[in-house]
Formats: sequence, C-alpha cells, structure tokens
Amino acid sequence: MNLCDKCFAVIEKGAPFCAECGAPAGGDPTEGGSDALVYPEIAKANLHRMRGEEAEAEKICLAILRRFPNNPTSHVLLGDIHFEQAQLDQAKQWYEMALELAPDNAVLKAKLDRVSSEIERESVACGVSSLEVKPPGRGMAALLASVLVLVLIVAGLSFWLGNASRRTRADAIEPISINGLAPVRRAEPPNEQAKKEAKEESQAPSTTPTTQPAPTPAPTMSAAESSLHAAAISQLGPLGSRLSQVTYEADQTGAVATLIGEAGADVGRDSVEAAQVGAAIVGQGLARVNVRVLDPTSRNIRFSASMTRESLAAATGQPGTAEWAASVLLNASPPLAGG
Repeated sequence: MNLCDKCFAVIEKGAPFCAECGAPAGGDPTEGGSDALVYPEIAKANLHRMRGEEAEAEKICLAILRRFPNNPTSHVLLGDIHFEQAQLDQAKQWYEMALELAPDNAVLKAKLDRVSSEIERESVACGVSSLEVKPPGRGMAALLASVLVLVLIVAGLSFWLGNASRRTRADAIEPISINGLAPVRRAEPPNEQAKKEAKEESQAPSTTPTTQPAPTPAPTMSAAESSLHAAAISQLGPLGSRLSQVTYEADQTGAVATLIGEAGADVGRDSVEAAQVGAAIVGQGLARVNVRVLDPTSRNIRFSASMTRESLAAATGQPGTAEWAASVLLNASPPLAGG
C-alpha cells in the first residue's frame, strides 16, 4: 500500500499521481504528476493570461487546484498572473507555495528571487521618496546666491594675488652686477618650456599594452537559455522529455526550439506537438519561436513551423487538437491542411 507524500491518502498501485491532491506518486513534483491530466486547462488559462484576461485565467487555475491542490504548475501560473498585475505580495505567496511542491525547480527559484527583489526595490523607493528634501524658498535662494557671489570674489582675489606674488619672485632674482657689468638674462617665453615638454612626450615611444582578442567560445546553451529550456519543460509535462534544445535568436526576443519527434508520427501529430512547444516558450514572454521537429532515427528535420505572440492570442479550437495547431502555427513545412 502506497501513501501520498503530501496528503497521506492511499494511492492505487501503478497510479502515476494521487487522485486526491494531484501530487505525483514518485514524490518528484517536476515529473508529470497531474499536469498531464489538466494540460488543456493549463494551456487555456495561459492563453487567457496572454490576452489580458487575468480574471478568467485565475478562475481556471483555482478550479484546477480545487481538484488537485498540489498541482505545482497552477501555483506558478497564478504567481505569474499576479506578478503581471503588479500584485507582488500575492505573486510571492503563490511562488513560495509552488516552491514547497517543487523545491529543486531552478526556474521557480529565479521567479521567487525576482519578485522578492521587486518588493525590496519598491520598499526602498518609498523610503527615499519620504526623505526627499523640499526645494528652498525665496529666502534660502537669495542666501545661496549671496554665498556664490562671495565665493567668486574670493576666488578672483586669490588668482590676482597669486599672479602678483609670481611677478615679485621673478623680479627678485635679477643677475648680480660685477664691475658694473651684469650678464644679460635671457628668459624664454612663458610657454616655451611647455612646448618642449609636449614635443618630448609626443616623441616618447608608446607603452600602451596590446590586448589579444579572446577566443570565441563553443556554441552551447547559455544560462538564460538553460533557464528558458527548463521553464518550457515544466510546462510540457511528458512531452518535455523530448525537447532537446532551446536557443535565443540574435535580438533576444525570439527563440529556436528543437524537438525529437515521436517514431512513426504523421504531420498532424508533429504539428500538435510543435504547437504545444511553441505555446510553452511564447508563454515565457518571447515574441516568437521557430520549432523544428527531428526524425528520432536520422535526426533530419521532418517538420518545422513558427509561432508568434499574436498568432497564439488569435487561436481557435481546443488546445492540443489539430484544429488549434493549424490556427496558431505559421509557415508550416510540410503545409497543414487547415493552416
């Protein structure tokens, strides 16, 4: 007899997750759990969030949690909804509850750190605004102007006295007369010495060290790309195990995703999986994504398509169906029947 680690209900033998709370039977919240069962609802809630219909998205997530209280993806999505509405305290609470369900999720930890930093920044900004000094009145402005004039007068007197002192010292070192004849003192013009020093500096060899260009690193996923890859996997459930790579485009607003296709799958199946991958990545805040589906044996591209934030927002049909995939995918190759 197996017991759920979260609610201690009896789990039937062979069941992938607890029927009472939705926690995965293996104890690892990042490996499927109830996400596979409620994926269409999660995708629909995420679509409402991207369209700006936060109330409807929150309603769907809460309905999922009433069925499966330990579903981590619904907690994360509720945190995202409140964060985008600048409700930082509520977003932090949802992220903390999700982190209790998935303590090893690096993407979730990054989201919690981000909202905590925003809360701290707002607190500091409020404290600074309360300590702002009001601009001085007319009386204070007149006093400051008087002090400035006095400083300028003192600076002018100091400059004049300094010049007079230098002239006095120059007159005091006249050559001594011997037998009535004094050698003629030939003084160089004041700027002659400066010209000589500048000429010597220009003729001195340059000692600026030359730097060698750094070697170009091998093309691998960066830390940001690895985080995006992990976030997409957490949204895809079992399909995420075949998402092999996600890389940013040059402008950092788009990405390229590589999915290992299912053996023997047709174009319709590939298009649905490509649309699910695209929705998971665009849902992380990107403007577009290009998805490539590779043959599992030859590793050749057998299907490719793109998706934008606008095409996903204009989706029709039930998420996870061929009709839905045809409505959100662009430039599909091979072409789709309803695209």
